[in-house]
Amino acid sequence: QIAITIKDDVYHVCFFLSLPKEAAQKDLPSANGAVGGIDPGRTTAITYSSSDGLINGNVTPPICRDRIFLKKQRRLQRKLSRQLIQNNPNNFNEDGSIKRGVKLKWVKSNSMLKARKSLNSMSNRLTNVRTEHYRLAARDLLSKFDKIGFGHCKGLSLAETVE
Repeated sequence: QIAITIKDDVYHVCFFLSLPKEAAQKDLPSANGAVGGIDPGRTTAITYSSSDGLINGNVTPPICRDRIFLKKQRRLQRKLSRQLIQNNPNNFNEDGSIKRGVKLKWVKSNSMLKARKSLNSMSNRLTNVRTEHYRLAARDLLSKFDKIGFGHCKGLSLAETVE
């Protein structure tokens, strides 16, 4: 099976293959029967702890704490918003809100398209860094614990143990 996704100007192609169970399964080192728990949260993505309390920690992507990166992203968002208002003054009310019910054409300047492309690349970078960090954190947790239980999270009903 093949899946093709388009995000901005980038095409992603995924190939799905069926492999024998022996070939797809990776051997992780045994944690000598260690049992741990994971608690998802809002400020910290994941907090984990062992049943005996010797192994504690949390998982938070490093870039979400990077002030310089987030400052650049906010600056680009403000720039894009100002350009949108400047290029389309007839589409906005006096208070800066978008006029509703009126079908007007939106004008996009070259500098506006460049700012949007730069903002999209920053968002993609943030997504890639977070995805890689969570993948490595999951691998680390699987090597520390033989059994992992999930805490209760609002909106989720994961009270099972993963082996």
